[in-house]
Amino acid sequence: MVGSRVSFETSTHDLVIDAFHDRTSITRQTFHKDIIVHDGVWIGAGAIILCGVTIGEQSIVAAGSVVTKDVEAGVLVGGVPAKTIRRLVPN
Repeated sequence: MVGSRVSFETSTHDLVIDAFHDRTSITRQTFHKDIIVHDGVWIGAGAIILCGVTIGEQSIVAAGSVVTKDVEAGVLVGGVPAKTIRRLVPN
């Protein structure tokens, strides 16, 4: 289940400090990574899921969270950046 205004961001770019103001294709290279959402996941309204993240089965992402790292199966995560709040399913 996916709430309203959830954003799946599958592309990003490197942070280039040297030559930041050059604005050339070399300093603006982007890359893409898949997002994997397993069965039984709930994602709350307004959550942002960043590229390369996997969300494990039966997990819940709280509304407004920013998920920057993989989420274990069976946990509730929330916050900016999202952190495990509690386990929902016994190990």
